[in-house]
Amino acid sequence: MKMSMKGKTLSLKVGLEILTPVQCGSGQDLTQDFDYVVENGQVFVVDQERMFTAIASGDKQLDDALLGGECNLSYWVNELAGERYGYALPMLSRTTKTFTKFREHLKDALYQPYIAGSSLKGAITTALLADYLRELPKAIYQELLPNIANKPENTHAAKKLLDTLLGEDPEHNIFRALHVKDVMLRAEDLCLVDIRWLNLTTDSTNKVSAEWRRITGKNFPINEWKKANGIHAEMLKPKSQAQFQLQWDEFLLSDLSTWYTSAHDILPRDFAGLKERLNRHARYRLEQEIKFYHDYGAIKPEQACIKLLSALQNDPDSIYLQLSWGSGWRGMTGDWLEPDLTKEMCQLFGLRKSVLSELPFPKTRRLAVSGEEPKLPLGWVRLFSYSQIEEKLKQEQLKPQTEAALLDAETQQLGYQGLAAELYKKSQTEKWAVKNNSEKFYRAMNTDYLQKIEEEPNPEIKKQAVAIISGLMDTRNKGIMKNPEKKKGKRQDFEYGDNPRNIAIRLNNIKLS
Repeated sequence: MKMSMKGKTLSLKVGLEILTPVQCGSGQDLTQDFDYVVENGQVFVVDQERMFTAIASGDKQLDDALLGGECNLSYWVNELAGERYGYALPMLSRTTKTFTKFREHLKDALYQPYIAGSSLKGAITTALLADYLRELPKAIYQELLPNIANKPENTHAAKKLLDTLLGEDPEHNIFRALHVKDVMLRAEDLCLVDIRWLNLTTDSTNKVSAEWRRITGKNFPINEWKKANGIHAEMLKPKSQAQFQLQWDEFLLSDLSTWYTSAHDILPRDFAGLKERLNRHARYRLEQEIKFYHDYGAIKPEQACIKLLSALQNDPDSIYLQLSWGSGWRGMTGDWLEPDLTKEMCQLFGLRKSVLSELPFPKTRRLAVSGEEPKLPLGWVRLFSYSQIEEKLKQEQLKPQTEAALLDAETQQLGYQGLAAELYKKSQTEKWAVKNNSEKFYRAMNTDYLQKIEEEPNPEIKKQAVAIISGLMDTRNKGIMKNPEKKKGKRQDFEYGDNPRNIAIRLNNIKLS
């Protein structure tokens, strides 16, 4: 665990790993052909600002497109930009539903996703409060809860309780002393997730069963999830790793008389204290979820939660935490109320219909499709010593520089210069020789490089460039670079101006002497 003291601040550098899909939402939906395009089943989110800047700064037939009223995003991306600006978004698992929009993850101006420090701190605070309250006798906090005679607005339901525990204003809130920085990740850490709702229902005999939710009409049985309604969301994918900073303000914590007496025990003063308290809460939450899925025959989600619990129990050095969207009502509120009080609060604030009063609350779970069915609970992360991933993250940061240096050396060794060197490097970085990247190859030929080769004044460089393209064309003709789209049994060429045959003809017509 890396730590430093600056003045009166204890600062820890902490590693974070995504265990199940996580989303900190931007509050926006991304819409097909406005924000992203889909080609051959692959979603590509477009950085429109960079794309239109590139179009406007070059000779890309912009005026013709505007005058022609062309507004399809695929056209702008493929025909005019000449290069992809944005990022590919792979599916976590093969989807069975078509979709025209999905929930967007929070990203910075450079399209890099992050977990807001406020979201992470909120999850830590909620878990610590829940663990603290769960250890208290009900009689101590019950009088601080709303009742019929003293019912506040829904958004202030816990105000009296929190004011008593933490103080009536932010200046006297002990969590002022805990600072959590944003967790910065990469666009490659994002994926598109198919999410379904598991819902408890009752039949005419009041038998409770778990079914897959349907927006209108009767729900689907537990073994027919593919027919159920769902939503799609851009989320951080499992196994993604990053680092962030946790800080304790030692000056604020030095005088405990500043805080309410009860608050002294709520905020641990170091990582070890956090680990003990947060893992105790995580263990309780997972045990409750395992019981829920077991009671209603949802085997795969039960097994996923058992796997998480087992990981927690066999990992004495890490913190397990659930956060943000998808963690559900219990995750967002801490799940500390006893069943009778939960039922009472539901009635007081109208949180559910009276006919459902005997069902567990809440009765719905969001699950991510992974493998063959929905099974992953959302929002679980692991916090651990940064030293475990320090070297890995350094290598990832250096990787682009290292690869670029190696490619420069290889290009020089082959004797490529000028346009030929540029062409060779681009063919390697964009992997034009790979079947799935044929599209990039054809687009580059038709929008830039054929004309550049024809106009190249240096005969030696022109000869090198033609040899590079001819080699790629030969590879394609051998079947390595074939268009995957087929129609009526015949291969269809990409529709980006010249077809491959015309590219070959233009190459043959280039004078090399």
